[in-house]
Amino acid sequence: MRSDVLNKNSNSYVSFTKEQTNNYEAVGDAAATIAEDTSLVVFTADATSSRVITMPKAIAGRQVKFLWQVEQATSDRVFTRAGSDDFVGQVNCSVQGDGAGDGDVLSVTDGTVTITFVDDVNIGSEVNIYCAVDGQWIVSGHITYDAVGAIPTIA
Repeated sequence: MRSDVLNKNSNSYVSFTKEQTNNYEAVGDAAATIAEDTSLVVFTADATSSRVITMPKAIAGRQVKFLWQVEQATSDRVFTRAGSDDFVGQVNCSVQGDGAGDGDVLSVTDGTVTITFVDDVNIGSEVNIYCAVDGQWIVSGHITYDAVGAIPTIA
């Protein structure tokens, strides 16, 4: 049976639309606008000054994973929206090598337009950003920092 036919008794065809391919994007020490078809972004260099990361338009079904390949030790990365989109969700934050379990959770409240990941993000930290409803990104992730109190901020 052909996959583009509704069923064996029908001659009607279904039109398939692919919203996102799985493309990789490496971001060095620079600002970046994430492409519409990117699903994996890897930070490959420390940000020597505040760097803005602009998300693509939030369309239901899209997802982008961000990974830190190197320590972000010098400055911030500021995630921002496209157009009138916003962020919601939470990011778990922990402190490297802290046996006492120090850490925090950043609650990303409805209407958030920027998330600032301050310096001292450790290698292997990740943030996953999904879209279930057009116009809104859902944020989930785990960031490991060098020090207590170095959690992301929202605006």
